[in-house]
Amino acid sequence: MLASEPQAAVSATATMEGSQSQLSATPLVSTVTSWYSCALGALRVTDGSEESRLGRITDIGPLAPNGPSLQATDGSRESDEIRMAPDELEQSLSMIKAPIRHLMVKERYVGPSHWMQTVLLLPDTMAWFNKSNLSSSPIHALLSHCKSLADRLERQQHPEVFDGSYGKHMPTIDIADRLVRLYLDNFESLHRIVHKPTFEGYYTLYWLDRNRVSTPMLLQIQLCLALGACVFDDRFSLRSSALQYIDEAKTWLTQPENSRPDIERLQLLCLLQLARQNICSLQEDVAWISAGELHRTALCIGLHLDPASLPNLSPYQSEMRRRLWATVLDIQLQSSLDSGNLPLVTLAQASCCLPSNLDDAKLHKTDNELPISLPRETMSDTSLQIAIGRSFGVRLRIVDMANRTNSEPNYKEILHATSELNDAYRALTTTLSSYGSKLSLFHRLLCETFLQPYFLALHVPYMRIAFRDPIFHFSRELCVKRALDLSHAAFASQSLDNPDLMSLRTVADMDPPCIEYTRLSTCGSGPFRSIQIQNNYIIAAELLATSQEENHFASVKATRQTLAQRQDGQSLREVELHALVTSAVKWAENRLLAGETNVKDYLFHVVALAQVKTAKGSQASTDIKTAKGADALRCASKILQNRILDDRPPTFDVPVDDEGLASLWYTWQESSEDALWEFVSM
Repeated sequence: MLASEPQAAVSATATMEGSQSQLSATPLVSTVTSWYSCALGALRVTDGSEESRLGRITDIGPLAPNGPSLQATDGSRESDEIRMAPDELEQSLSMIKAPIRHLMVKERYVGPSHWMQTVLLLPDTMAWFNKSNLSSSPIHALLSHCKSLADRLERQQHPEVFDGSYGKHMPTIDIADRLVRLYLDNFESLHRIVHKPTFEGYYTLYWLDRNRVSTPMLLQIQLCLALGACVFDDRFSLRSSALQYIDEAKTWLTQPENSRPDIERLQLLCLLQLARQNICSLQEDVAWISAGELHRTALCIGLHLDPASLPNLSPYQSEMRRRLWATVLDIQLQSSLDSGNLPLVTLAQASCCLPSNLDDAKLHKTDNELPISLPRETMSDTSLQIAIGRSFGVRLRIVDMANRTNSEPNYKEILHATSELNDAYRALTTTLSSYGSKLSLFHRLLCETFLQPYFLALHVPYMRIAFRDPIFHFSRELCVKRALDLSHAAFASQSLDNPDLMSLRTVADMDPPCIEYTRLSTCGSGPFRSIQIQNNYIIAAELLATSQEENHFASVKATRQTLAQRQDGQSLREVELHALVTSAVKWAENRLLAGETNVKDYLFHVVALAQVKTAKGSQASTDIKTAKGADALRCASKILQNRILDDRPPTFDVPVDDEGLASLWYTWQESSEDALWEFVSM
């Protein structure tokens, strides 16, 4: 765990253990659990008792008109698999009155905090994907063509066969200087991994005499360059080089002679984990597994123990260990949140305190005494890590609550956890405000992005129910507010091309565009992709619900403006939502231009926008979505072709079977022919 002092660490541990005992002592004693099969996979629905569900949800009822009724089973017994026609099941999603907590997709478990939970908010778009599964569909053929182009482009971008010579692909010194500065200024402040003066010294030495820099330090430099490349430009022009650096680091770390756990190896593992997540589109479950290796390596070298209790450590070594331990905890917890799995960390596991509030320039290897820590309101090189670290206990409880499988949290527990998280969020914003002009807009947005998924992990499963049951309206309102805040930041640069968005930003006096944050949202993968996808789907679902409600002015409050109406009858809330959904489509297209090879994100966004535009339409809405989807795939095909250096058309097509196209969800980033969903009973 993390604490500012050893005494605080012990106290927090005891308090947390008591809290965990209290939560585990209040399971849903009167719950029924069932698994259902659909296009998304196998859905697990848990229906609580009247007491645990606030007396509102006692019967799920029939799954679909003229379809099989729910066969509720005890959580300890397996239920028979229920198969339904896709259109019936998609229509029935809105009738299920309990949270859909878990998914089983192609023998993979997807927990409640996974971004895929937000796909359930758009059942009509899911149904369209099912109906586009026929081999005669133009969508099938176009998607197959895009897949062949993407495969060709990926082979072209693949790192060269590594011959054991590290550092052969370094950029020019001018570009390298910019990349190093981008990494140190933007990424290192939140995840402390390197000591800046030491790192900069080795970096300078490399350009003076490359032979004097060790291979591990060279790999550190290259991974920092790779992360800096994420915000270097709008099109991620250095993606191929970044992939090469990642490949070299993986090769070195897997060699038996380099397997000894130590600080140097741990620093490389941290940088490699961040680089793979943000550049290689690492699957969430794979990221969770590799974060487990990182965590175990940290335990092997005793980072979980406070340096004050260890012998023969200098102040420099002690501070570096504290910084690295805090980084390891945040990486591991983030991977648990993203993958929907339980955290591997326990609060009783460690006694290591948070690092001191010091600038790196004040910390020297030769110091015999630790410099005096700066006041809390004074910003230093470690201030952001400390500010985020203070909320670790709350965040850990939320991930454990959201993703636990032995019992389901009731809504009162959800609200209590939300209150704790709000307190932590307010404390963070107060701390950030005290830094004044020293805090960059990018760092503030990064901190907000860091905390937002914890709110969504608690409330997205209830947002779908809130469209029909106003008792959960708080979940709906919270999800929409969080999605709006970050979407305005991610799409700020697009406001120049969107008059409605520009007007809203002007009226609300929002922050100016942050180019680094926009680039990270567009060029980065991992959490930065999944968080924005969640935001986009939440906003699209809210717009659909708002447009379908007869009296939405009474049930949905605008967050930034009064509920004035335009001449065309739209509320300002609808204008805001529609502008952001339109911007989300452009964002997905920009990701393709920046190097993304999977077209499914773009396709889903386009079809969701078409669904919004036809929400009040007629029977022809399916045809409109199909036409828009086909246009999107043609556009994606053109983008991929333009990015291929060889202008010759591909000489092969990758066959995509009917089952493959039906399962576009969890395997969003896998090859279509492998995207087979197995619907199993649990």
